[in-house]
Order: sequence, then C-alpha cells, then structure tokens
Amino acid sequence: MLPKLRGDLAPLCCIHHKPMIAPDATVPTCVCTEPDCGISWYPVRGYEKYVGGPFPVEQLSDLVFCRQVGHGCMFISEFDPATRMQNWHCAIDGCSEQKEITEREWEPKYRYQQLHATNG
Repeated sequence: MLPKLRGDLAPLCCIHHKPMIAPDATVPTCVCTEPDCGISWYPVRGYEKYVGGPFPVEQLSDLVFCRQVGHGCMFISEFDPATRMQNWHCAIDGCSEQKEITEREWEPKYRYQQLHATNG
C-alpha cells in the first residue's frame, strides 16, 4: 500500500500535456479528458493506455519511479512546449523528489508508434 498521496496531485496527460482528472476520489487514478485518448495514470503503474481486446491496457513507456522506496511512479506535473521539457513529481504527500526529462528521453511508445505509422 502506498503512503498518502499529495493533495495537489494533478498529472498531465503524457500525450496531450493537459491536466487529467480523478473521476473517483476513492481510487488513485487520473484519466485524460481528451476524446478517444484513453490515457490513465496510476501511482503504482504509471501511464497506461486503454486499447481494448484481450489485453486491454498497454504500458506506454519505461516507468519513472521516485527514488524514495515505496513511493511508486512519478507523474508529469509541468511541460514546457518551447524546450519540450517535462517536470516529473512524486505523488506522495510531503515528498519533494522531482526530475526534469526531455520529451525525447521519455516519449510514450504510443506516440512513437503513431508518428512512425504515419511517417513511414
């Protein structure tokens, strides 16, 4: 079980970089509100995409973990479109761990597959 989540938990979608919402306050899950996006963020599993079928969830990329043991996955809290820099924060209340990662260093597999499917 994870420690208490931060009260200002507000992940950005890893595709759209728009704020996600928590549809159920009792479950630590956030979802993107963009139509047909299907991106979710969970403290234990990170970013995922709902794709349907027999294996309905696809892990999007490498997980970004907090360095503090037991704190789980970090989330994108800020995105600078000019530099393509993502600021990641720990989801646990009181933890100040953060990382800056360029979008190129952590690009969702889903986006990679979309770009290469259309660009040959």
